[in-house]
Order: sequence, then structure tokens, then C-alpha cells
Amino acid sequence: MLESVRRERKLVRRRIDAPALAPSDGVARSDRARANARRSPPRALVTLIHMGQPSSVRSMSNGRVTRSFVRGLTIAGTLVAAKVVLPGCSSSSSNTAPPTSAPGIASDAGDAGADASDAGEEASNPALDAACTPSVTIQLEDEGPNGELFTKNVPDGEAFVQETGRRVCRILYREPEEVRAANHITLILRADDKNPGWKSGDVGSITVMISTTHLASVEARGDDVKTEIEGVLTHEMTHMYQNDDKALGEGTYERLGNVIEGIADAVRIRAKLPPTGSKPSKSGSWDDEGYWKPAYFILWVDNQYPDFLYRLNQSMAIGDHEAWTPAAFETITGRTVDELWSSYAGAACCSANDRSCCS
Repeated sequence: MLESVRRERKLVRRRIDAPALAPSDGVARSDRARANARRSPPRALVTLIHMGQPSSVRSMSNGRVTRSFVRGLTIAGTLVAAKVVLPGCSSSSSNTAPPTSAPGIASDAGDAGADASDAGEEASNPALDAACTPSVTIQLEDEGPNGELFTKNVPDGEAFVQETGRRVCRILYREPEEVRAANHITLILRADDKNPGWKSGDVGSITVMISTTHLASVEARGDDVKTEIEGVLTHEMTHMYQNDDKALGEGTYERLGNVIEGIADAVRIRAKLPPTGSKPSKSGSWDDEGYWKPAYFILWVDNQYPDFLYRLNQSMAIGDHEAWTPAAFETITGRTVDELWSSYAGAACCSANDRSCCS
């Protein structure tokens, strides 16, 4: 255990003590993503061959096998082969290979294992995914019509929760060794007039609540209930996995709570699940509020200094015996948080009408 902690601290220091990030020279994240896409191999169609019988890539709950199930079989050491068919090639010319060697796996639009690029996060990393696939317990305390909004929109709750955890980690982390040891999540669906959702517990077993009352209000105003479930769960599961500088002797920065909530909303926005009504705010100080306000600022900095969000999370590592302060901004970018905030305030590309550089 002690050796594991030492390795983790060494890894964190190596990440944080790296040279300050260079600005992106005005290259928008979407442009970089398109460039990366051009370098990426084409998506493939994959057919599983398991126990001698081919089957399409589909979900377990209705006799279909998802991409996450393929990874699970591979991780567990089960022998599964996959027939890979690249675009423009006939199936007769395809080769049989392990699932993890496929450039991509096709899935239905509603599958929990949707392609990473569609959700705005980093590309899939099987080892990282394995570290961020918790066991799941779902407690449906509201069995009325509001509770049915969850079961109707999320028929396979376990797969949905697990894929959300993987998505969060692809944004926050790069290597499985960096991930906090959060191994189990209990998701409660409960009538709650005050809170859309919350998270409790820390490391090991986590509890997340989503309000079915809130889901009913989402449906009543004509918004997509599944998208809102995914957004709330993404925010709360960010709290499950993010570093929060809360070990003994740490966590003394007076506005740390606002920063932590800002990072959780930044992950939610980066995953293309922004809270309804959220928009950048440039008045006052960057962290005098939580949630949307610091989130859009953090994402603007991340667009100027790629990997900033990742390194900001690393700077809050638990157990490094250092209390986090906004000086981390200067360590990572070479500019103070006040200098960055001033530049952000004048950035036309992050406003109520244009969020091209802060999403």
C-alpha cells in the first residue's frame, strides 16, 4: 500500500512539474480534433465470434453485446475474436483479430458505449477504461411515473453508469495509475424537491442521487430527459473520480469548493452535456461562484493551453501534503490566474452567443 502511494505521488509530481504548457496559438480545439481525426484510422465494423457463433455488436440487456462488454471479456482474459471490416472493404477480405485491435466498434446511437469523439472526450484507452468501470447498485426508490422516466430512458442502468464513469476518466486522466480508487457506485433515484443530484462518500464506495422530481420538471419543459440524466450523472461522477485536495492538512483554499464544482461542470460541458441555461460569466472574480462560471473559464484556459484541465486536476492530488492554491494556474501555463482572467474577460469567442473557445 505504501509503495503504491509513493508511486502515485511520484507520477503526480512528474505530471505537475512538467514545463508550463505553451498556448495553442489560436488553434481552436475543434480544428485540432479534425486534424487528429484525419490521422486516426477509419472506423471499423466489428462482428464478434464467441463460442463459434458470430453475433452483432449489441447490448447485453436485450441479447446484444456492447463495446464495454467486449473490453470486459478481453480484460478478463476470455478468448473472443472479432472480424474487422474497414470502410470500403468487403467482409471476405477482412481479418480476424482481438477486439482491442479494432480501430473502432460500431454501436447503436442509444448504446451506452457510444463513440468517444461524439461525447467530446479523449479517445478510448482500454486500461484506463478498466480502472473507471465500477460495480453498480441501482436503487429505484420512486416507483411512480417520475421514477419510470429513468427506467424508460435508461433501460440498462448498469452499462449506462459504467460508460459515464469511463467518459469522465477519459477527460480527467491519461493513465490508469492516476485514477482514484473509486470501485463501487450506488445510484439512488428518489423524489427530491431541493436537489437535482448529489454525491456522498469518498474512495471505494460512492453514492449518487438523481432526483426524479427534477426529471419530471425536465420533461415538463420539453427537454430531453436522457440527456439530463447523463449530464447530472457526469457531474456527480466527476466528483467520484476527480482529485479534490481534501487529505489531512490540505484543502485550505477558501474557495476550493467553488473550484471543485467548476471542474465538475467543466467535464460535463466538455462531454457536450451543458446544464440548461448555463452561459459564461465574466464579472467579479473567476471563482467567486461555483459551477458554470469557473467551468467556462477553465475550459477557455484549456483551449489556450491544451491539457490544462488534466493538469489542473493533477495539481489537486490527494496526499501530496500540499494545499492547493490558484498559483497552480501559473505553474501550468506560465501566467497568473488574474492575467488569464483578464484575457478571458476580453475574449469574444466565449460569450452567451459564441462558445467556440470554451467548450
